[in-house]
Amino acid sequence: MRTVARVEAELGFARPDQVVQDHERAGMLRARTEERGAPEVWDYRTCAVHDMADPDAAPRHLDDAGFEAVDISEIVDLQAALAQVAADDAITETADVALRSALQGVTLRLADGRGLRVDYIADDGLINRRGGPNRLNVNLGGADGRNGHDAAVGIHADQDVFGVPLRKLMDGTAPEVFRHRTPDGTNDDSSTFLLNLWIPIQQVTNPLVFMDRRTLDQQRHQLRYGLPVEGFLDRDEDERVNDIWKFLPDPDQEFWFRSDMGP
Repeated sequence: MRTVARVEAELGFARPDQVVQDHERAGMLRARTEERGAPEVWDYRTCAVHDMADPDAAPRHLDDAGFEAVDISEIVDLQAALAQVAADDAITETADVALRSALQGVTLRLADGRGLRVDYIADDGLINRRGGPNRLNVNLGGADGRNGHDAAVGIHADQDVFGVPLRKLMDGTAPEVFRHRTPDGTNDDSSTFLLNLWIPIQQVTNPLVFMDRRTLDQQRHQLRYGLPVEGFLDRDEDERVNDIWKFLPDPDQEFWFRSDMGP
């Protein structure tokens, strides 16, 4: 397949007027959470996005860039489960069980030859996103559990190991358990990662874009953010906000996607 070297895309960043000093963690910045029910408004910037499939591009690795592409084409049970999801255009209860069974304990081969074993899949960790071109929402019924989620439009990172809900679920041990780099803490010793696995199922209209974390100034541009999740996740009252990250734009940031991905 012929690849492209780069494209230009509109990426959504946190707005400067959202940024405040963090009163909980000294020296850090955070993005204000909008009032309940208010739509998120992003600062859209046109950014160059490089293609990981470009044969002239240096490979991106999980340990340094923070992401990489892995080949799951020969995991037979997983491919069968994905084919059923594509046919149903939904993750059904049966598909949920099949996907978890196919992934649990599987070792994914990384580009440097090492193996990455899937030890655990979060209870609410399977989400089916559908999005049309030019940010068109094709989920007229809205999100309902695993299904009906629109394409993500803003640059973000899921899960703050020092925040909610991990702090409660793991009694504050998440920073010691998971390998991570955050503005106020780093763990390069652990071999346990907290990761998202993104698998395109239908025709891709909104490719997933990644920031190479080596090009990020965490102290200046990574912002704590409390994401309300009561609209799409079944959580207890004290877990209805997920501590995640938003980002401010900077010309030094470098973005990547992969043009030849399928299930």
